Amino acid sequence: MRQLISDIRRSYEAGIYSTALVATLSLPDACARIEYPDITRVGERYTRWYGTFVEHRVDLMNHLSPDTVYKLRCGVSHELKIDDAASRVDEVFFALPQERVNRIAVTQFGYHGRSALVIDLGGFIGDVTSAVERWLASAEAEPAKAERLKALLQFETTVLDESFGSIPALA
Repeated sequence: MRQLISDIRRSYEAGIYSTALVATLSLPDACARIEYPDITRVGERYTRWYGTFVEHRVDLMNHLSPDTVYKLRCGVSHELKIDDAASRVDEVFFALPQERVNRIAVTQFGYHGRSALVIDLGGFIGDVTSAVERWLASAEAEPAKAERLKALLQFETTVLDESFGSIPALA
């Protein structure tokens, strides 16, 4: 998981924003499955984990609830779209670094009085990846969770056979 967090950050820094966003929104899925193995409903697990472990500034709570983030994750992960129904505003945008916005803001657009939730992508990625790192440190200290973590996607050197040697692989 640490490799994925590093990949997310490198993707963002390289300007590969859609990959960074999709991967960031997927992190709570993996964490929630490890944290709450007995909860079978994905949305329930995701929102519980997000609400418990991700810390945003106080002014975000009214607009970026665990349910809102889960709906954004569903739209982005399954349909490659940002689901406007995820919030109490008309439109949702993730602002890229050159847009120079605050960490998050709700503004009224000048056209037809539509409201929009504008989320700073870098800040969002930072909040989620930092939460995952904090959670991961505590999960690794608990034997049952540490064992479940081993089943997640890992970067490793795989030995195919003695004549071919080893190759780096995701397994």
